[in-house]
Amino acid sequence: MSIHSKKYLYSIVHGVTEKNIIQRRLAESEEQYRSLVETSRFGVIITHIMGIIYANQASLTILGIKSLDPVKSLLLSELVTQDSKKYLSILFDKTVEKDQSVSGFQVIRPDGTIRTLEIRSSPISVKGEICIQNSFFDVIKRKELENAISLTNKKLNLISNLIRHDVLNKLSALDISFDLLRDQSS
Repeated sequence: MSIHSKKYLYSIVHGVTEKNIIQRRLAESEEQYRSLVETSRFGVIITHIMGIIYANQASLTILGIKSLDPVKSLLLSELVTQDSKKYLSILFDKTVEKDQSVSGFQVIRPDGTIRTLEIRSSPISVKGEICIQNSFFDVIKRKELENAISLTNKKLNLISNLIRHDVLNKLSALDISFDLLRDQSS
């Protein structure tokens, strides 16, 4: 640059250190989140109004699907039973309004088996679009355990009633025997 026939070097020094630190921390945070979701034992599916845009490996296993490709072309409503379909739009609306919701859904796996899932949904932003992150797990094991506990309780009640009945019978027999002994001794 020239001023009054003298040449000057003009430079602007702009510190990018803080910006680089923020970008590095953001990248680390994204990597931690990605790692957490990918290794989770819970299924995680991100849905958009147009369908499923992401599914982790656990969700594929729970849903009985071999690879991600067929899932990306599906709508969530194509995976659930007829009874569960009517609740999907309600779930979406509740999630967007309240920031989180918990629901139970039944899904139909490709082999025809029906699984009951507990789903926790939260709104997230993906590329500026409102999407829903659905975290879920299969409650079949819990249901099996609840049924086993219920059956065990029924058996214990039956045994308890039988023992109670048997003890009362023996006590009645002893009472009668004592009465007979008393009558004979008098």
